[in-house]
Amino acid sequence: MEAPAPEKKFNICDRCFASVPVTQPFCPECGAPLGSEELLTRDAGETAYAELARANLLRMRGEYKEAEEQCLAVLRRLPNNAGANTLLGDICAERNDLEHAMQWYELAVDLLPGDAAIKRKLDNVAERLRTAEAAATARDLGFPRSSSQKTRFVLSLLLPILMVAVAAYYMGQKQGAKPPSAGNASVTAPVEAPAQGSGTAGAERRPENTAALALVGDTDLLAQLQKASTDGYRAYLVFEDPRDKALLLCFGALDADYRSVAARLARSLTELAPDALRVTVRGLRGGKLVYTADVLRSRLKEVSDPSWSEQNSKETWVDHILTNEWTATDLTPPATPQPEPQTPTQAPQSAQPADDSKSTVPAPSDKGAGQPESPQPKETPPTTEPPTKSGDGTQQG
Repeated sequence: MEAPAPEKKFNICDRCFASVPVTQPFCPECGAPLGSEELLTRDAGETAYAELARANLLRMRGEYKEAEEQCLAVLRRLPNNAGANTLLGDICAERNDLEHAMQWYELAVDLLPGDAAIKRKLDNVAERLRTAEAAATARDLGFPRSSSQKTRFVLSLLLPILMVAVAAYYMGQKQGAKPPSAGNASVTAPVEAPAQGSGTAGAERRPENTAALALVGDTDLLAQLQKASTDGYRAYLVFEDPRDKALLLCFGALDADYRSVAARLARSLTELAPDALRVTVRGLRGGKLVYTADVLRSRLKEVSDPSWSEQNSKETWVDHILTNEWTATDLTPPATPQPEPQTPTQAPQSAQPADDSKSTVPAPSDKGAGQPESPQPKETPPTTEPPTKSGDGTQQG
């Protein structure tokens, strides 16, 4: 008689080789099914339906953690259960975990491609995810989310631009109100020196009226000329023609010796500007042009030759270098101030000059009668003319 076979209590998992009680239809370690496929499928379907129903009830109560654990337990036994994947997607969508919800829905669609309800849930979650991402991007960039916030945002952008524009406007106004710089200074007339021999050597120089000379020239060359020449204070303007390097010189012709002044200034200017072949001099008086002439460098070289100086007098060099001269027809000589007469210390006794024949002789004295009288010095009455001094410093009447 054969002995009865011992009762089997454990099964060996074909996937992970774990010992599983015979009462368990699935391996608790890897989830692989144990036993016959038909029995397992029937039992698994009934068990999974009951567990998913309980998980859905937990979801409706708001117990998302317990519902998620119930669904995961089903998936460990049945990885291809579309209902568990869909329910997990619903749980994540309600918790606003859109990325995981989209992943669970995609798994469910892969298992059941023809299920339209799962596809609609996937599309809704995808749309919500795009909207959330756009809102997050706008929030990171600082874009407003409402109309009032948009208005404040636009004003915050325009305010700095407006402030910069106002600052630039005031700076421009200040720049326009500043006096011109040394490089762009308007030409003003220098003070003229009095003519020699006029008796007003100690008088102040008179400024020339140059309201019409609001011109801008080569201020650097003008400053050099005013330092280099003894007549430099008479120069008003120096302008260079960029075409042929010719120079234009304006000066104050306030005295009768304006031709000599023009010649001396032109000679000094050509020494400062070696590229200039011609200098046009223009004399101004009272803001009007009264004299103009041309001075050529070639003629200046001629008068600088010692042989020319031997053959000509010293004063003729001015006539030689001044060419194409023009003088105003209504030119009047400048008024020369006359010296005031000195007031005598004693009042004059007679308006007529003293005469030897009319001089008063004192009467002879009684002392020494019979003796010839000694001549007495003549007394000369003071005249209206002031006394003059001789060369040795003695005063002559």
